[in-house]
Amino acid sequence: MKSYFFHLKTLLIMLSLLLIGACSPTFKNHGYVPSRAELNQLKVGKSSKENVKNLFGSPSSIGLVQDDRWFYLYTRIKNFMYRSPEIVERQLVVVTFTSNGLLENIERFELQDQEVVVLSRRITESGIKGMSLIQQLLNSAGNYDPAQAFEQ
Repeated sequence: MKSYFFHLKTLLIMLSLLLIGACSPTFKNHGYVPSRAELNQLKVGKSSKENVKNLFGSPSSIGLVQDDRWFYLYTRIKNFMYRSPEIVERQLVVVTFTSNGLLENIERFELQDQEVVVLSRRITESGIKGMSLIQQLLNSAGNYDPAQAFEQ
């Protein structure tokens, strides 16, 4: 009988430890941001895009209009059971280059620096109310004159 209680007690302890371990959060890391020591290796006005790429690798993103801004982004996300994932750490390094490809500026941002930016949604509405696409196509079918295609 003593052996039975010993095994039951051991089983309950192991089950309790398993349940406690299952309640710990998990973390996911995404992206890469160079450290301050790595950034100190760069020289403003002297380092080129090639130097930056050799030191840190390709950026997470490049500027949309021109490739004069490189973005390195790191995010750490905490997942805990049934709760929504939570961003616990975010770092952004923006490396700006001059028009001739030399380093112009380095900026570092962290999670507390972020601001909420409200994006406006613009939806182009059809000028014709109450008509489906098929109705619009059928109504315009009689307005086409094939002879107009050959006129100069």
